[in-house]
Amino acid sequence: MSEDESGPLVICLASDIEADPFLKADKLTLNLTKREHEGKMGSSFFPLSIYTGKINDSKNLYHENFLFVVTGIGKEPAIQSAKWIAEQKPKLTLNIGFAGGLNPSLKVADFVIPAEIKNLSGEKISCNNWAHFPKINASGALLTSETIIHTSGEKASLSSAADAVDMESFYLGSVMQSYHIPFYCIKIISDTSGESFPVDFSKAVKNGKIIPLKAILLILQKLPGIPFSMKFAIRSSQLSKKLYHFVFSDGTIFK
Repeated sequence: MSEDESGPLVICLASDIEADPFLKADKLTLNLTKREHEGKMGSSFFPLSIYTGKINDSKNLYHENFLFVVTGIGKEPAIQSAKWIAEQKPKLTLNIGFAGGLNPSLKVADFVIPAEIKNLSGEKISCNNWAHFPKINASGALLTSETIIHTSGEKASLSSAADAVDMESFYLGSVMQSYHIPFYCIKIISDTSGESFPVDFSKAVKNGKIIPLKAILLILQKLPGIPFSMKFAIRSSQLSKKLYHFVFSDGTIFK
């Protein structure tokens, strides 16, 4: 399978909080309709959510035939979602979302557009040919981990490997490239290399989602971490809005 110029443009991200501003967007910019899953259904079926729509891009590059996909968090949701996306024969796939900072120079809300993406085993995929988006200059590396890297100590130990870390991009990109589908990646820094989460939120992830009750119970076990957790929740909402504006408002991707 190779790039199909008649196929859909796909934007995918991992979680509902990242997706929220896109789903609430002005319909003159992005008009999305939720689509029912086809085929197997169940709590372990990914993608979690699929939306169809139109991008009202003034350059008319991708006016119609658009898919917006919430994959779920982690390796298995990413792989299953990527296989489903590949079956749609997209013209390209753009993965966006949050990443933790490993490079100490990166601040919260900085963007990372990696030239390569790797896993902890050292496997790599290239992501530096932004032929569809000539304003983009990719540089540096993104690391994909199977678990949430939640302490500053863990981040320091990985800082020589990459600039930032997420949990899905390598798996998404590997599948896309195996089908010869152009794959692009844009991440926004949600937490810096010097910040630690008070708890390991990996323990609250089930079927690709963070379960709110589990997350709250974990936080309550670490009472001093409550202020940071509240601050991070507010920060996440702000960052998802900034990510939306980067993709659709400033002319770098669509306008």
